[in-house]
Parts: sequence; structure tokens; C-alpha cells
Amino acid sequence: MDHEIHLFILWDKSSSLWDKILQDLDTKFTILQVWKIQWTRRKFSQNLTRFYGTTLPSANQKERHCGNGPFLLILVKDMSPVYAERKTSRGRAVVNVNTFDAKQCYREWTGGGHKVHATNSVKETEHDLALLVNQYYEEYMSAEEWSGIVVDYKEDLVGHDGWWSMEQFFQILNRTVNYVVLRNYEGLPDTWSVNNHRDIDLLTDDHQKLALIANGRKVFNKSYRVHFKVKIAGEDIFFDFRFVGDDYYDANWQERMLYHSRLHKKGFMYLRKRTIFIVFCITVLFTNENWHSITKKNCSD
Repeated sequence: MDHEIHLFILWDKSSSLWDKILQDLDTKFTILQVWKIQWTRRKFSQNLTRFYGTTLPSANQKERHCGNGPFLLILVKDMSPVYAERKTSRGRAVVNVNTFDAKQCYREWTGGGHKVHATNSVKETEHDLALLVNQYYEEYMSAEEWSGIVVDYKEDLVGHDGWWSMEQFFQILNRTVNYVVLRNYEGLPDTWSVNNHRDIDLLTDDHQKLALIANGRKVFNKSYRVHFKVKIAGEDIFFDFRFVGDDYYDANWQERMLYHSRLHKKGFMYLRKRTIFIVFCITVLFTNENWHSITKKNCSD
């Protein structure tokens, strides 16, 4: 198997063992980069919530456990990744055992708990690297070994105060969440108003995660409403964050739309109109549903 890029986070309360852990990592992997990250303390809990998403039971509890001071982000190259099943906090899963076992060892060194974080897969590395330092996985595939200089990085999680541009917004979504733009994408990312329709409809399989990463704010308080506003280039842009099982479309159709989505040349996930029709026909064929139940709402909306 080809080499992989992974990362470790050594939270504030593990700082007494940073040197020891770095030395050990250097024997197991090739260290590519080390950042010393400092988040704004008043935003620390919010950053944690956006970073871990719905898997974090309590951001305040995590902050107390790990500390809210500077922490190390260590990017490594694993030249011989091995995947096997391990027991994780979310049940048994297939993970990169090299990074997983190293993380478990360092957690024991730091007194137990979760003062050390590590990625279990390439997908998780892409997610974490994009959110933490606005960097992209592929940029480090041919990177040279770490020079020994720790880079000071004093920024909160990317998008914490809105997004620089629509391009940046979609670049981060592409690496962190499963989504597809449903319609009115013709002008993206330069313009988002089509025939006076100013909402952008996104479909996802995890709407809470999407809302957190987008740093979206609900327009209406009612739980069933999916209308959000996201600050992009200083402007409030409105989105509908639709999700699998929300009864807007048939759930089987929604899952197939996500599966068949593709990256548009302008940098966002979309479905060609012909693909939408084919996916629709396949859904009807294999679920024996009629037109009314497939389009529980108005498909031409």
C-alpha cells in the first residue's frame, strides 16, 4: 500500500510529555510539519464543537479535560500503513493500527483520557487538516521531512468568523462532509442567485455536522426548519440544509443522489441533470414506489 499522511494532536494538558511523544513519533513515522496552535479562549469550546461535531458529548467537559491553552498539531507520513479492526469510542471499526496504537500508548503516558488525538484514516486526516490549518492533504504527499521548526499558528478553526469566499466554503466542505448541491448551481461560485431564487439547496447525510462546519445560523427556531444563513465574504448567504430521511424526497433517492454526486470543475459537488433522471428511475425501479411517494414534496420546487 502507498504511504499515507496522518496527524496527531497533543492537547494543552499533555504538554509535559510533548518532547517524549515527538521523539517516539520520529521513530515510528516521518514527521512532516509541526504547528503550535493557539485558539481564542472564548472560542475554544465552539472550535471543539465544530471540530468534533456530533461525536463530542460536551465541549465544555472536553475543554476542562484537555485544557484550553496552546496545543501541538503534528503531521506525519506513514510509509507502511496497516488496517485492522480496533475498538474505538464509536464501536469497533477498521482503522490504521499504526496511528491508532500509537495514540493509545500516548494516552496511557498522559494519564488516560483523551489528551491525545490521532487520525484513523485518510478521510479523517483530510477533515482535520482542512479545519485546523486550512491545508489540504494532497499538498503534503511529496513534502520533505520536518526541519525541526515549530510553526506558531494563532487562528481559530477555519470559518470561525465567516468564510473569505464561496470557493473557500466549498473547498472545506469537499474535505469534511458528504453533500451535493441540489439545484441552482449554474452561477456558482461567482453568483448564487438564479431566476431570483437566492437560496442554495444542499443535501447531506449528516445535517448537524454540515451546519456546524458551515458555521451556519438557523433562520427559524423550529426544529423541523432547515433554513440557515452562512456569512460568506461579509454577506449572509441563505442555504437549505436538506438531509437523508427528512421526507423532502424519498430517502433511497437521496442516498443515491449523494452516492452519484461528482466534483464540478468549479469546485463543488453536484449532479448532472441526466444523472438525476437516471437515479430517479433506478429508485422507482428498485423500491417499487410510485411518483407521489418518491416526490413527497414538490420535486420541481
